[in-house]
Amino acid sequence: MQGIIEILREEHDEILKFIVELRGKCVDFMEHDTMDMEYFRNAVSFIRNFADKAHHQKEEKILFQA
Repeated sequence: MQGIIEILREEHDEILKFIVELRGKCVDFMEHDTMDMEYFRNAVSFIRNFADKAHHQKEEKILFQA
């Protein structure tokens, strides 16, 4: 069974993979002036729902308990 720290590390890896992919999409947009709107809508959803809500709440609850 995985420990909570390992789960958080894996989530960090997923967020980093997303950031690398997002950067590539931004470079494509700047170089080719074409935007995949569906991708960017999904990207905003990922940031709001996974990174900001689920992941950061987990960190706050586990790592920074009062």
